[in-house]
Amino acid sequence: MKIYFLVPEDELPQDQFDRKALDIEALLRRLGVTRKLTGFQYVCYMVNQVVEDPSQLSLITKRLYPETARHFHTTRDSIELATRNVIRAVWGQADHRLTALTGQEAKGMKIASLVLLLLVAGLIAAAIPRASLLRNPQTGSLTTGAPLIDGIIILLALLFFVPSVLYGRISGTYKNEKDVAGQLEKNMAAMGGYIALIFVAAQFISFFNYSKLGTILAISGAEFLKSSGISGPLLMVIFVLFTSLLNLLMGSATAKWTVLAPIFIPMFMMLGYSPELTQVAYRIGDSCTNLITPMMSYFAMIVVFARKYDKKAGIGTLVSMMLPYSLFFLIGWTVLLVVWMITGLPLGPGAATLLG
Repeated sequence: MKIYFLVPEDELPQDQFDRKALDIEALLRRLGVTRKLTGFQYVCYMVNQVVEDPSQLSLITKRLYPETARHFHTTRDSIELATRNVIRAVWGQADHRLTALTGQEAKGMKIASLVLLLLVAGLIAAAIPRASLLRNPQTGSLTTGAPLIDGIIILLALLFFVPSVLYGRISGTYKNEKDVAGQLEKNMAAMGGYIALIFVAAQFISFFNYSKLGTILAISGAEFLKSSGISGPLLMVIFVLFTSLLNLLMGSATAKWTVLAPIFIPMFMMLGYSPELTQVAYRIGDSCTNLITPMMSYFAMIVVFARKYDKKAGIGTLVSMMLPYSLFFLIGWTVLLVVWMITGLPLGPGAATLLG
């Protein structure tokens, strides 16, 4: 145990047991636990017992607490309460030095940061020339049809991979290429559940694209609204609800807007409503149910992260958990939309709710 730097060398006891006890006390002091804190002696004794017999860590409440209580002539509950008191003190007063970077880690962080900056600078410099390989060869654009955007995933991977490997090597985390491969394998293993779920989601998306079921539902719903003769705020509320339900079946906001915009914008303009109002209503309906639709691109990833805290979590768990939030946003934002329409407040600079 590397705690001796807290105590002058000439003050260290020669007896091995006493030195161990001093180590434990010094460590606790470094964590912010002092002798004045209730439970200090109990924790020192228990840490020493665990050092002697590590198997006691698996029997804390059944063996370690009762044994400590007998040693100090107190009750098991008193030991547990005092230990929790020490844990709270450590959690609230943890010394930042415990998480400070070591010399090698600080050196690795500086070099990795410098390399990252150089890579970013090199990428920018390579993209500046008009004849750059990162630009579109026909138009010279850096966005539309450009290798820079087409290969953005590979570029980002390299920008983070190279500095991270350098940091790991310099800090001592990675000894050889096997350590790097092992870390990559460990991270990819955590993505296994996401890959399996996204495969199923991809089949759903492919089915809707192939069958055109989403398009059929959108057009049918629009025709129903058009033939119903409903107008005013009620019409926009129905449109919001329709978009919310459609969002459960079509995850892509762009795809939905591509289908709905050519139908609803002209239809609502004929009724006197501005295109901006139509888009606001669409965004309300589209965003509120993102939390509860398995068609959302990131839904599977959210489930994977939820399983870190609840092994039994699944799609139903997440939907039931997020449903109250989804309903709250849907009701709240719809009420705001109705208020805006009734009062005639502008939606933004030069964007009114009504035409003319």
